[in-house]
Amino acid sequence: MLSPEQINQYSSGDFLYDHFPSGLLSFQPDGKIMAINQTMAKWSGKPVSELIGTDFKKLLAHPSLLYYDLFISPQLNMQGLANEFSLQFRCQEQTYDALFNAKTHFDGNGRPLIIIASIQKIASRKKYEAELLLETRNAEQQAKLAEAEKRRFEFLFSSFPNNVWTIGNTGQITNMNSRAAELFGSIKNSRLGLFAAVANQDRSRSISLWRKCQQDGRKFEKEMRIEEISGKSQWHLVTAAPFYGDNGQLEMWFCSTTNIHHQKLLQLANQNELKTHLSSAYRNLDQKDGLLLEIASDQSHMVRKPVANILGLTELMVLNPNAVDPHILDLLSRSAAELDQMIRKIITKTAIK
Repeated sequence: MLSPEQINQYSSGDFLYDHFPSGLLSFQPDGKIMAINQTMAKWSGKPVSELIGTDFKKLLAHPSLLYYDLFISPQLNMQGLANEFSLQFRCQEQTYDALFNAKTHFDGNGRPLIIIASIQKIASRKKYEAELLLETRNAEQQAKLAEAEKRRFEFLFSSFPNNVWTIGNTGQITNMNSRAAELFGSIKNSRLGLFAAVANQDRSRSISLWRKCQQDGRKFEKEMRIEEISGKSQWHLVTAAPFYGDNGQLEMWFCSTTNIHHQKLLQLANQNELKTHLSSAYRNLDQKDGLLLEIASDQSHMVRKPVANILGLTELMVLNPNAVDPHILDLLSRSAAELDQMIRKIITKTAIK
């Protein structure tokens, strides 16, 4: 509890003036300091006695001094009031930022007599303002970069040589370049989207595959016939790649089509030609199967006879090698001739025509 002496001390105007948390001073219009509190003297790095009678403007940093002479001093002389001007004050070899508030007292003839001022340090405020300014500039720069990136994307999107469009995560077409619009017409607002332009014979399978890809979040790719706005039905390779955001959520699908009509027709023609060649080969195989059966029959009946004769005659010659009957030699010769004739017949039948 405060004693009566302490109450008198702490409630005096002098104590309040000297220990006020802001710098307080009064000076004449020419800048000569008349009074200054301890707080301001401490910030200036000099005792009160040395500051009394000196020029107030010597406490200002040079840029602030010029600003004071050009703007604040004329305003104090004319209007008598200056509110929250940001100035820099000197403190020995350093400076600090502060808000300057002042009021001019005039005599009966309207001439300025004395100026009373308060100075409030704003070091933290300046820091926050600088950080806020930096963040604001960074945000503006990021916004400019994002806008530039958006314009580049839109330019590339529009000038891309393929038909491209985007589909939102709800399945509706959100953007479409001019090439795709020329190709598909008004499918953007259709309930079926792209599939409104797919030929009937391909539509059901394409929709089924698209729904599976949507459910699994995987790339869609399929060849299908598309009925173009010109009325022609042509083959296209349609792809749709999912795009995921930083949070791992599916945001959209990037889609494109490539006209493969010419290549597809060549592929189908080659397939038909291959089928024709395979059918011809199957027929040739059937014919060869018939020849093989005929050869097998000849081998089992006709070739067997001369071979048996030759074997029998050979056994007779082995039993009596010194008495070879000319008749046996004749039979052996004729059997060999028959065998040779049969072999030639087989070769003729199996010859590739």
